Formats: sequence, structure tokens, C-alpha cells
Amino acid sequence: MQAAAYDNTSAVQSRDYINGLVADKTISIRRITTDRYGRTVAELFVDGINVGQELVRSGHAEIYQKYKAQCQWTKE
Repeated sequence: MQAAAYDNTSAVQSRDYINGLVADKTISIRRITTDRYGRTVAELFVDGINVGQELVRSGHAEIYQKYKAQCQWTKE
């Protein structure tokens, strides 16, 4: 079996973008619910900016349609 090459350029760019957005800043959390494993599902905010919304706006993330109803901003 031949190893497949994986281009992780966009993943690295997304990581760097979010790091620049939140590093050394105070993060606020708005808890939405918990998932079936007991993990917190939440929206994160930094300097009044919704981090998830900013990642989608900038092209570094996509909305997962199955769960989008949990976030009010996906309805706008």
C-alpha cells in the first residue's frame, strides 16, 4: 500500500488564524448545552467577537448543518 500525501496547509492556516485571534486574550463562554457524552457545547467570544462566527466568515471553518440551529447567528 502506498502512503497518501496529505496537504494540511489549510489546517495550519486555520490554526494560526485562531491562535492569532485568541492568544493572550480573555475568552468568554456562552454555554448552549451538553452533548450526549457530557461535554459542554458553547460559543466562545473574544473582545466581543464570536470566535466560531469569525472562523466561518474568514473561510477557516464551515457550519456543520446538523447542529447549526444551536447557534442563533447561523439563522441570520
